[in-house]
Amino acid sequence: MSEPIDGGSLSNQDKSPEGGFIEQRIFVPRQLWSRVASTCKASGKEPSELVAEALRLVAVNEMVAGITHEINNPNNSISLDTPLLAQIWKDARPILEEYQQTDPNIMLGGLNFMRAVD
Repeated sequence: MSEPIDGGSLSNQDKSPEGGFIEQRIFVPRQLWSRVASTCKASGKEPSELVAEALRLVAVNEMVAGITHEINNPNNSISLDTPLLAQIWKDARPILEEYQQTDPNIMLGGLNFMRAVD
């Protein structure tokens, strides 16, 4: 594998579900070409095998990033709403305590008011 002047691309062909071929290419900058060549030589793998591995790693990375985003989305929403909910509770609690004097059976979220505020 000779080093290209401006970098080069490695390609891999996979069969498509329709029976044809899908060609996948990865551009390798000139500065990394010697590392690719030495990796191929050391591992005994063809450049197309390295392309396939790299593409799998890219796909896994994108999937993990997506899952992480979906986990953090509700966490961020809760974090942003917490100060507002604390202020609402601070404002509503005296009103609810006053109302509790007239109706001791007041319920909040299925709990007796006195139990809910503890």
